[in-house]
Amino acid sequence: MFDLNQPRRRWFPVIVLAVIATCVVVQLKFWSVDMPLLLRVQDRAPLDPNAPFLRASVVYFPIDKVDEAEDQLRWSHRAWSMMLASQPPSWRTDFVIFSEADLDIFNELNCTRALRETAADASKCIVVHYTTVRTADFGYAGADPINVVAMDSPATALYDYLLRTDIDTMVTPAFATWRPSQLTTGIDGA
Repeated sequence: MFDLNQPRRRWFPVIVLAVIATCVVVQLKFWSVDMPLLLRVQDRAPLDPNAPFLRASVVYFPIDKVDEAEDQLRWSHRAWSMMLASQPPSWRTDFVIFSEADLDIFNELNCTRALRETAADASKCIVVHYTTVRTADFGYAGADPINVVAMDSPATALYDYLLRTDIDTMVTPAFATWRPSQLTTGIDGA
């Protein structure tokens, strides 16, 4: 082994190389091409704007901050419902909320627990029961908002595109006709 009491310039490169090697091993062992959090770019040819297009705005509702989250959800839901009036007739955009609790606000917003069955169904607000990944040993608060789209779920299976967003984020009317020609996943904050 090496003596940590030696000057930093001697052991620092060893630690850096060990961290890089560990990251490479973890990525190769645990990340597969099927895992949605890998960086992937998918090019699509320009499509007919009148062609059916199915997408969802997916949020995680944090039950540890219900009062604050309810206000944010109301605004986010309002922006989504206003955007629907401007989207093309053959497009569908659902507002999908993953939550650990069944709260009154979901009924107030006319959300349903019935998942989308076909692309022809009208756009709707859907609430999906979710079990948190946080534990006493793993308390990272940012895990649940990401995990709701990383896990395989029947609630998100039918969509062409998912917009994973935070509960305090609102879509604008410009989103009504926005269809990405290129999709990049796996970069947080980029």
